[in-house]
Amino acid sequence: MHHATHQVSDESISEMLKAAAVVPTNQDSCISEEDYQGIFAKQGLRNAERLLQALADSNWDADPDQCCIVSVGGADGSELEHLLRKGVATKAVLVEMSGLGCGLARTRLERLAAEQPGITWLVAQGDVTEQLDCVEQFLVGLRDRGCKSIILSFQAVLHELPRRSPNYCRQLVLERLLYLFEHRLVYCCEPSTAKNWPKLVELRVPGVSPHQLTKVAEFLRDRLRFSAEAVLPAGRYVRMGSDLALEVLHKVLRSVDAREFVYECGEQLTSFDAGEYAGFLQRSFGLGVSVERKTSGSFASAYRRFNVHARCMLGETLDVPNSHSIVIAATPRQAAITAAPAPSWSPAPMPAGKHGT
Repeated sequence: MHHATHQVSDESISEMLKAAAVVPTNQDSCISEEDYQGIFAKQGLRNAERLLQALADSNWDADPDQCCIVSVGGADGSELEHLLRKGVATKAVLVEMSGLGCGLARTRLERLAAEQPGITWLVAQGDVTEQLDCVEQFLVGLRDRGCKSIILSFQAVLHELPRRSPNYCRQLVLERLLYLFEHRLVYCCEPSTAKNWPKLVELRVPGVSPHQLTKVAEFLRDRLRFSAEAVLPAGRYVRMGSDLALEVLHKVLRSVDAREFVYECGEQLTSFDAGEYAGFLQRSFGLGVSVERKTSGSFASAYRRFNVHARCMLGETLDVPNSHSIVIAATPRQAAITAAPAPSWSPAPMPAGKHGT
């Protein structure tokens, strides 16, 4: 999402609500592919650096020549390109809805494969559920040629799959992606619930009246089908559930304009429960799991820039909420592949399918 300078006021929220009111719940047509790629420009490199850090922290030691990275919703392929250049793997799969993004990814991967013989890749355009047959067939071919390890990267995509992916079933998707390989790592970095806030909070955004803040909260509650909780003005504050409050802040503080707000209204950012998902990965696939809850730098910056105030029912000021969760699930080391060479990569400081062989 853009982090450009913009204002949050009664007028800006009125424009957002007016634009969103005339757009169907399925908002995919409200934004061009060029605008979509622009919103998430440079995000791929940040995603890759986060994953590199997770691999280092997890002591990931798979042989790059026997490893495949699968990026679901990886946009323009920049995440995969960076990871391949770092020597994490020599095989890569991108599953992405955007035709423009897939075209950019194919160009990146074709260029990389020309520079580094041995790179094998697949770009599958479409919904992840619809593309499972294509991806699974590609992975079977890799397995048959000696590939033993897989890294799955889900970054800011799992929260939206239940709404955007027809017939999505997480058990089915993960089973068909993971079952072929001995050594597995699943990395998820998602916006999520605010576990460091109580269930009910009172929210104030200077420059936005309680009346207008109530209107946008009620709109998002109804559009995103939150539980039928009350949104109540409380003096200069507005009282609401903490998940809805965090959703309001994501949408209002970080949408640069009405068009971006409309696009973001197509997904509930607080729908992802990291603890539940980690338990699912552990129970279903026998993976060792870790969960980290954090506040992203961009969210914290927006929260402070707009001087947001949040308090509990006792009137005590609340800290900036956790905005994201990271789940890392990996094959226990005692069951992992042994005798793999030391990895050649290290993380840098943070700042229809087509394939090739």
